[in-house]
Amino acid sequence: MGREVDKLLTQSIADEDKVADRAVDLYMRGLVRELESRPLIALQDYREAYRLGQESRVGRAYADLLYRQREILNGGANLSRGRGGSAQLEQTQNPAGMGRNWGER
Repeated sequence: MGREVDKLLTQSIADEDKVADRAVDLYMRGLVRELESRPLIALQDYREAYRLGQESRVGRAYADLLYRQREILNGGANLSRGRGGSAQLEQTQNPAGMGRNWGER
């Protein structure tokens, strides 16, 4: 189903006359792609949507996804909620005992 939605949004982006409508469709396609575990492609959509529309929710989605990708590249740290509901940084295990940059041993 996700690929169908992606295809429909891609067609809608191509057909849009108004920049604001195109920005909304790009944002929506970015959300779909992020949910499909294609974050690097979603980043491209968020970047273009923000460039076209400058909306804070798009900027927030773009910044959040960039931050999460950076955390993955820098050792796989994840944010998790603690007992009191506060966010805590939690280190995940790297595959095969690799170091912080996953290329180190």
